[in-house]
Amino acid sequence: MPDLAAELVRLKVDIIVATSTQATLAAKNATATIPIVAANFGDPVGVGLIESLARPGGSITGHSASVGADTYGKQLELLNEIAPEVRRVAVLWNPGNPFHASAISNVKVAAQALKVELQLLEARASQQANAKAQG
Repeated sequence: MPDLAAELVRLKVDIIVATSTQATLAAKNATATIPIVAANFGDPVGVGLIESLARPGGSITGHSASVGADTYGKQLELLNEIAPEVRRVAVLWNPGNPFHASAISNVKVAAQALKVELQLLEARASQQANAKAQG
């Protein structure tokens, strides 16, 4: 994605629309002057996209899927409230997504407090999975 974002900057586009955390990070790293509209990205403060929710600064605006990775730990707490008999939980996550790392960290803390066993399963994009299988 960094190469694609750099190409958009070279083309002097008026605006960049990014639809994931990785795409938004790549666009941010490629330009400080072209406006970036982001959709469906996670924890904009935690991954370094903006300075704060109250004063984001920079040229990024948009809609976040989550205002913080701690919401994922809270989801595990809610699951425990409605199904307290659940003792093992599987979590699909993409280690290539910078937001997922902080989300998984919060889920681990919640799981430990709730005495729930986590099974973490990596779910990579097809290109990443193919490269890993061939590598």
